[in-house]
Amino acid sequence: MPTATLDSSGTKIQLFYTDTGPVDSDDYTTLVVYHGCAFTGHTFSKLLPLVSSSNIRLVIVTRRDYDSHDAVDSPGSTPHTDDELEDIKSGRRIFLQRLGLEVANFLLWFAETHKIPMISDDRKSGGISVMGWSLGAVSPLALLGHPDVIPKESRQQLALYFRQAIFYNPAEASFGYFFGHEDGIYPASLADFPIFASTYYTHGDLTSRAGAGATTIDLSQPPSFKNMTNEDLAVNFDMDASMKGDVHMCFCMLPALRNQMQAALFDEKLTKEFLPALQIVWLGCSQSQWALEWGKVVIEREFEENVKQKHEVRLIRFMEIKEANHFVHWDDPEKFWEATVDAMFN
Repeated sequence: MPTATLDSSGTKIQLFYTDTGPVDSDDYTTLVVYHGCAFTGHTFSKLLPLVSSSNIRLVIVTRRDYDSHDAVDSPGSTPHTDDELEDIKSGRRIFLQRLGLEVANFLLWFAETHKIPMISDDRKSGGISVMGWSLGAVSPLALLGHPDVIPKESRQQLALYFRQAIFYNPAEASFGYFFGHEDGIYPASLADFPIFASTYYTHGDLTSRAGAGATTIDLSQPPSFKNMTNEDLAVNFDMDASMKGDVHMCFCMLPALRNQMQAALFDEKLTKEFLPALQIVWLGCSQSQWALEWGKVVIEREFEENVKQKHEVRLIRFMEIKEANHFVHWDDPEKFWEATVDAMFN
């Protein structure tokens, strides 16, 4: 199964990935997906049969600490070292800088190794779209937030390929947010996380934080976790991997993640100097958990305030998949893929 061997800050690492392969076209777009916390890239496997008619090459990266799961002959991606995990637990910015370089190196390695199309002249096709789902949004944010660690030549090459970033129902922690300890905002325990994250919710008022208390569970649909067989869960879910780094990231890294978000999205100097034409899409899900919905409100308000003040920040297109929860790519892959194609090309 395919792996990319990269130089990560002087250390060789391998990233396992799933690839639908080249498209019979000279302007196809490569969609690179980074999965979230505890749930693996295999949750996107239902998309594989859907991509052939979309002029898209789908690449699903196995994040470090996670096994390949769908390949018995691959150990998965290189785990983080003890020192790297300690950087997460200590909230050190250097971890995010290394991650940004790692993402940049993978994109350029893939582009050069597989000779994929560059961005078209009208910027409507070709190149690479990077999707971060849930906590996976940290990966493209790390690249955008730390261009100083990327060599000049690599930055120039990225400008030829990196066309778009899609934040698919991103976790609020990806942007450095934690919304408090009120009942219902977060799961009561880690054991509750799979059901909590995959439940369908109905939201009331999303104009203020008080609306959290008005969120209810939609009992007409089972949590996505219940739609997975034991065989599915064996490849879709890895709580042990999440406990190594991701869970700590959601608490210990929040200040660094907040600073990274500000640099990636709202720093005028970086916007002008690094990938100024990059498109950003926020692809939300109307029935995901309240914290994710409120995170969208917070970012959208900050974006609108920057636009109002005529600040030259990155332009963000906010989209929403209706009647969809955090796992719409599993429960209704056709609906998710239609929304993804819309986000990428329209």
